[in-house]
Amino acid sequence: MTHICLCLVLYLQRRSPPSKYSHVIGTELTVSPAWYLHVGDRVSINCTVRASTRAKGYKVHLKIIWTPIGPGDITPKVVVEEQNSTGVFYQLGPATHEHQGFYTCLTVPQPDTFAIDWHQIIWVADTSPVGSLDIVSHDRSQFFNNEMVTLTCQVPGDHSQWKMMRFDDWIGEVQQCPGSSWSSETGLSCTVKIAHPWSDMMYWCESATGLRSNPVNFTATAHPDGQPKKTDDVIETADA
Repeated sequence: MTHICLCLVLYLQRRSPPSKYSHVIGTELTVSPAWYLHVGDRVSINCTVRASTRAKGYKVHLKIIWTPIGPGDITPKVVVEEQNSTGVFYQLGPATHEHQGFYTCLTVPQPDTFAIDWHQIIWVADTSPVGSLDIVSHDRSQFFNNEMVTLTCQVPGDHSQWKMMRFDDWIGEVQQCPGSSWSSETGLSCTVKIAHPWSDMMYWCESATGLRSNPVNFTATAHPDGQPKKTDDVIETADA
């Protein structure tokens, strides 16, 4: 919960709501028991209202929206929609690869309300990932604002059919890793600068035909003096 609250504070600092708003509504999206699934698993997706004191009991128009990932149709779809003051939930399962994507806890804007939305990815594991993705610049999975991180991906066949993708829960978008390049020595490579403290990011490689690598996830935090510090964290993929 500390992580959620701190994120909300930082978000408000970056996007200070004008004084004309009478309510500030934040949301929290959680997936229980886990966001990394196997085929057949069941999870509960909970969208909870975290309102300002002025908005206690204030009913909010809430939606849980699912945006598929991968090649094919990625049109967002509403899975739950309700007027509520506390939150809504969605039961997913038995899970298939068609259920994966990122889920958004969305508050429909009202004229007097400043709303902050929350995002979470759900990944359904492949039996045998085809590509191999690793962080090569560090031996840890926690990073700090403004650090540079390099990932490489070894893929089979025609590399031009592959892309390195990423999801950042701060902005709630799936994007191709910017500036990614290919070499015969390193494979598909991408170097990124950590821009959003207190966010979780996930990277993976995918082909135009739907083949995928393992996913790699890491956490970004803000360091008090703005400098990276050594941690004992070991690189982890989501299937650990």
